[in-house]
This record gives sequence, structure tokens and C-alpha cells, in this order.
Amino acid sequence: MTHGIRSTACGALAWGALALGCAPAPPDPAQLATVDSLITTTAAALLTLNELDAGRYARLDSLFRSADARFRDRFNDTLDTATARLLGDQYLLLRQAGRIGDDQLRMATDLATTKERLHALRTDLANGAIAPADARTHIDQESRTVGRLMAALDTVIGNYRAAQLAWERRDTVERLLSAP
Repeated sequence: MTHGIRSTACGALAWGALALGCAPAPPDPAQLATVDSLITTTAAALLTLNELDAGRYARLDSLFRSADARFRDRFNDTLDTATARLLGDQYLLLRQAGRIGDDQLRMATDLATTKERLHALRTDLANGAIAPADARTHIDQESRTVGRLMAALDTVIGNYRAAQLAWERRDTVERLLSAP
């Protein structure tokens, strides 16, 4: 073997040994499973949210704008308890429809952003780019974020149900607003 080949071979072996010595630790399967679970939860929440008709809020807001003056006129009149409760509930929901719709859109954005961040975290964990102790910190933070998003999703779903009810009773409310 010539001196050049021997030097190159020794150099290659040395670099290979260094590379193996610097190789990242294998990912913790439990951490990967936790992140996978968070990704699944977030993706399911995003699918659920995307099933809700976001346009419903715009229709309710439009309904509010067209009926606001008539609501106010009826509130200046004497109403029986059932009518006052129905009109009051409807008025409050219609008045908040635009904000509630914005909350739903913001929630969709937050879920999509969190889902992307979780995918990046999973990739980093799988590639060993994050030390296991640091990974635990990131996973705990993301778990809290997903928990807050799931609680907020429950609120969004409750608001959507209320919006559905408001939409279903719009004819009844219209009759009450038109009554002499």
C-alpha cells in the first residue's frame, strides 16, 4: 500500500469513528408515542372544527344587523317572561355571532399551527436532534397547549350548538319581532 492510500484509509477510519461517537442517541419510544398521540388529538380536533359551518356566524351576524332595531323596539315594550327570555337569548347570541365566528377561525389556525409544531417536534425526536431531557420539557409544554386547545374546542362546539339553535328559531323570533 502506498503512503497516500494508507493515510487516506486511516483518515477515513478516524472520521468514521468520530462520526459514530457523535451519533445521536436513539429516540425514546415513549416520547415518540406521546407526540404521536398529541398529533392524532390535534388532527382529530381540526377535522371536527372543519366540519362546523363557519359561514353560519356570518349569516347570524347579518340577521342581527337587519333585526337590531326591531329587537330594541320590542325590548321597550312590555313582554311576557317566555317571550322576553326567547328574544333576549336570541339577541345576545346574534350580537356575539361575529366574534364567535372569529373565535372559531382563530381556533382553526391555532390547531393547524400546533399540529405543524408537533410534526416538527416528532421529526426532531426521531432524528435525535433533541436531548431526551429537553424533549420532555417540549412535550410537556405541547401537552399543556393541546389541553388548552381541547378545552377551547369544547367552548367552540358549545357556541356552535347555540348558533344552530338560534338559526332554527329565527322564524319564531321573526314572528315575535313582527307582532304588534
